[in-house]
Amino acid sequence: NILPDYAFSYELKRIPKRACLRSIVRITVLPLIVTIGVGLAWTPLGFYGLFVVVFAAILGYFQYRDAGVGWNDAHLWVRFRKVSQVTVLSSRKKIQAVEIRSSPLQRRKSLSTLRFSILSTLAGKTFSVRDLDQNEANKLLLSFRK
Repeated sequence: NILPDYAFSYELKRIPKRACLRSIVRITVLPLIVTIGVGLAWTPLGFYGLFVVVFAAILGYFQYRDAGVGWNDAHLWVRFRKVSQVTVLSSRKKIQAVEIRSSPLQRRKSLSTLRFSILSTLAGKTFSVRDLDQNEANKLLLSFRK
């Protein structure tokens, strides 16, 4: 009743399985390095850092599992997780820019990062989903050129 233009069911295209390890490693590298450093300096205290590394690995898995994107002729929606899950549903008319980037490591696995910007405030807001399948990201970009 409040926002009838946004009241529809949507299908989410999740990121591929080949991105799972990448999501876990990305978030666990820093806690692992800190844990090793603390463990070498203060041996008994370093073991507590392993709990942080395990927590980071679990969070990385949830980030992989929850990420995805979808679109139709009128809307674009993305879902991602930092700590809590976020779903962004935007009208295509309000999107200012869409870009796809691939790092050399992403290109090896045919992955891309999708970023889009909307002008919701004076400064605007940018949202991104990492490690999408490169073919799906290209299809999405082509749909904006119509």
